[in-house]
Amino acid sequence: MGGGEEEGRGKTVPCLVAVRYLVATAVGVIAIAVVLMVIGMVRRPEEIHVVIERGLIAMHHISHSVAYLTGSMSIGNPSGRGVNGVSCKNITVGLVDIASNSPQPMLFQLTPGVAAQRINSINYSFAVIDISTDFQLPKQSWHSVQMYQTLDNRNQINYMEMKENQTSTGTDGFPVLVMVHLFVSSSRAPAWTPHTFYCWPIIIVKVVSGFYLTASVSYIDDAVQNVECLKMANSMQVPSLLNAMAPPPSPAPSPN
Repeated sequence: MGGGEEEGRGKTVPCLVAVRYLVATAVGVIAIAVVLMVIGMVRRPEEIHVVIERGLIAMHHISHSVAYLTGSMSIGNPSGRGVNGVSCKNITVGLVDIASNSPQPMLFQLTPGVAAQRINSINYSFAVIDISTDFQLPKQSWHSVQMYQTLDNRNQINYMEMKENQTSTGTDGFPVLVMVHLFVSSSRAPAWTPHTFYCWPIIIVKVVSGFYLTASVSYIDDAVQNVECLKMANSMQVPSLLNAMAPPPSPAPSPN
């Protein structure tokens, strides 16, 4: 009897050692994984977010030859990555008509000097808003950017009015894909890096002439929500860009 008990004790000690070894190994692996995850989070680039406020861009029609596009967007770094935040500059906003049941979009080419700094797909826009403002974006902060662009091309204005008359969205406007292109730099990555965001759907609404320039679109239903833009154009949430391009519509005939 005594010999059996001694043999049992001798077998228990190695089992406990093995269990302790396995536990220590598991704890070590978990600790290493946590450290690597933290390092990865710190070293990951800043994530810039773009939101079109209320999902609207207003067209203030002043005359048959002059109109204005206005709107607001918010750009932020809510994750708080990086050390000193980021810098943003050279924002270009392109309005692309991608509705499958409507005429193909007009093509308004940018000037060569500007186009060289932009992605090619911006050239598919029927209207382009250039925003010259530069700003710093601290960690966990948002910056409001006002969009404003004068339209003096009569074909552009006629095209947008034609689209408005053809489309019924419930907000007296028509939907477009908005492409936001900007350059971002940080202390960790000082080289200016291009970023492109795809915002869908954004509604172009027409504002009566009495509200132009400083007008808000507050008379639109407050149920209209902000639209957060996406980094990937092939998302199921963003329709594909149309490849075929149609010629611009002819200007209206001059009155006799």
